[in-house]
Amino acid sequence: MVNRTKIGFTIILLISLTLIFSFGSTITKAESLTYHVDYEYVKIWINEDGTIDLLYGIKVTCYSGTMTGFYVGQPTDDFKIGEAKDVSGVKLDARDVSEGNNYQVDVTLLKPIGKGEVSEFTLLTNVGRMIFKDEQNPGNYGMKFIPTWFDYAELSDLKLLIIFPPETKVENVKNTPDWDSTQEEDGRLAMYWERHSLTQGQRFEVGVSFPSSLLPNYEAEEGSSGILFVLIPLIIFIIIAIFVVLFIRRFMTSIKRAQYLAPQMSMESLGIKTGLTAVEAAQLLDLPPQKIITAILYGLLLKKVVSVEGIDPSIKLAALPQPQELRYYEIDFVKAIKPDGFLSEEKLAQTIMYLRDTVDNKIRGYCREDTINHYKSVVAEAWKQVETAQTPELASNLFNEQLLWLMLDGKYVDRTREKFTPIIFIPSPDWGWYHYNRRYIPKPETLPQAPSPTQPSKTTIPGADFANSIARSFEQTSSKIVLNMEKFTKSILPPPPQKAQSHTPVQHRSNCVCACHACACACACVSCACACASGGGH
Repeated sequence: MVNRTKIGFTIILLISLTLIFSFGSTITKAESLTYHVDYEYVKIWINEDGTIDLLYGIKVTCYSGTMTGFYVGQPTDDFKIGEAKDVSGVKLDARDVSEGNNYQVDVTLLKPIGKGEVSEFTLLTNVGRMIFKDEQNPGNYGMKFIPTWFDYAELSDLKLLIIFPPETKVENVKNTPDWDSTQEEDGRLAMYWERHSLTQGQRFEVGVSFPSSLLPNYEAEEGSSGILFVLIPLIIFIIIAIFVVLFIRRFMTSIKRAQYLAPQMSMESLGIKTGLTAVEAAQLLDLPPQKIITAILYGLLLKKVVSVEGIDPSIKLAALPQPQELRYYEIDFVKAIKPDGFLSEEKLAQTIMYLRDTVDNKIRGYCREDTINHYKSVVAEAWKQVETAQTPELASNLFNEQLLWLMLDGKYVDRTREKFTPIIFIPSPDWGWYHYNRRYIPKPETLPQAPSPTQPSKTTIPGADFANSIARSFEQTSSKIVLNMEKFTKSILPPPPQKAQSHTPVQHRSNCVCACHACACACACVSCACACASGGGH
C-alpha cells in the first residue's frame, strides 16, 4: 500500500514539474491572447468525383496579446490545400499541421495583429472521403458536415452554403435541419443555412442526401463504419497500453487550448468589397464597354492627362505631361493612343479585359450581389445630393465632384436635364470641363466671355444649354470612341470558362452566401460519416 502511494505521489510530482517548467511560459503567453469569432462563412461544392471543395472565410478580432496565425479545422485527414488569401487578395502561407485525429490547416496572417485589430482571410481546400451511402435512404448518397467550431469563444454569425452536383432538383434532396433558403449557383442547386450567436463549443450539424445517380462515376463507401473500425481499436489500445500517457496528453492539451478563445471567422463571397473606383464599379455594374471607356476618358480629362483635338471621324486625343500617378486602366488607355491621335481598338479591348479580370480578382471572396447593390446605392446617393441641392452653386459643385459616379446611372442624361434646365450651371475651373466643353462640344452662344482678373473667377452656363451639351458629349463620346466600333467590340474576348473540377481545389467564381427567404423543407436523417473539426488562433 505504501509503495503504491509513493509511486502515485512520484508520478504526480513528475507531471507537475514537467508542466511547470515546460509550459509555464506558454501559459503566460496564452493568457495574454484573447480574440472573438465575428463570423464564419462556409461554402461547399460537391464534386462529381465524390470530393468536396471547401471554402472558409475567416475574420478575427484580437482583444489582447498578439496573433500571428489561425488554425482552420478540416473534416478528414484526406484533404489538399488550395490556397489561402488575405482580404486584399495577397496569398498567405497555409500548412497542414494535422496531428492524430485533429485535422487542421495553419494559416499565417499577413501581419501579426494586436489589441483592437482585425484580420480577414479565406482558405480553399479539397476534401476526400466525404460522400457515403445513405443507409436510411437506399439509392442515395449522403454527407454530414459540421463547420469549424470554437471551444473557448462565441461565434456571432455562421453561414453555410452547400452546392449540389449538376442536375440536382430540390424535390430529390433530403436534409436536416430545414434549410433557410435555396438558390442557384452557376446553374446548380444550392441550399443555405444561417445561425447567429453560437455559444462556446456549440456545433451546428447539417446532413444532406441526394440520388446516387447524380454521381455516376463515384462509388461511395458504406456509412461511417470504416471510421469506427479504425478508431475503436486505437482507443482500446490507448486506454489499455498507455493510460498514463493519455492522461498526460489530455491534460497538456487542455492547458494548451485554454490559452485561446474561439476564433472569429469571415469568409469570401461574404461581405461587401469597398474601395473600388468609379471605373471599376462601372465594370462591376456591367456597363457597356463604350461607356466604361468614356468614364476612363473623362477621368483623364479631369486630371488633364489628355486633351481632345477632334471628334470626326472618331475621337482624336493628344497626350499631355503626366505629373501624377495614374491608375492601371488609365495607363492602358494612354498607351492605346496611336501616333495619329486616334485610339487603337485592340489596345482598348485589352484595357477592358484587364479591367474586368482585375475587378473579378478584387471582389473574389466577397459577395458580388451585395457589392453590386452597394455601388448602386453609392450612385443613387451621389444623385440624391445633386438633386436635393438648394442652390445652383452647390448643385454644380456636387456635379463637378461626383461626375464619374453620376455617369454610372442609366438615366444620367435625363437626370442632368431635369436638375439643371431650370437653373444655371457653374463649371469648376480646375478640372477642365469648361475647356473640354469648349473644344469638344460647340460652345453655347449665350456663354459669357471669360472673366477678367478684376472679376470673380466664376463662369456660368444656362442650365438648358449645359444639359444639352452633356447629352451630346456623352452620346458622341460613346459612339465615336474608336474608328471601328465593331472591331473594338469583337476584340473583347469573353471571360474564360470555369475550369473543370479536380481533386485540386479550384477558385470557384461564386456569389455570396446570402439568405433569400425562409422556407420549409422535407427533413431526413442521413446515415453517413460526420465530418467535423475545431479551430483556433495562435
